Amino acid sequence: MAEPQTPSKTAPTAASTRTPVPDERPVHAAMQRKLTDAFAPITLTIRDESYKHSGHMGYMGDDAETHFVLTIVSERFEGLSRLDRQRAIHKALKDELATSIHALAIRASAPSDTKG
Repeated sequence: MAEPQTPSKTAPTAASTRTPVPDERPVHAAMQRKLTDAFAPITLTIRDESYKHSGHMGYMGDDAETHFVLTIVSERFEGLSRLDRQRAIHKALKDELATSIHALAIRASAPSDTKG
């Protein structure tokens, strides 16, 4: 019996620039899953800026996921101070912060923070 075929992760073109698919970005995927589970965010943006840190401490190559900017809006942040929001995010991402993430910029807000 033949093994099931898995789809190719990138389109096979010789001259194309390769863009990673989500399952090739394990740190990003883990962050997204954990933050979604912990905070049920209204808005969640995780931007990998590792490429900007070539030559800096913590840079581990072009494919490494080490430097991130996180923007998250969640009702679960209502009534929490900026510091408490960051502590909650750090708790949710403790494994990644201990092993993979070198730098994490956090913009965490509650829906009421943006109301006029």
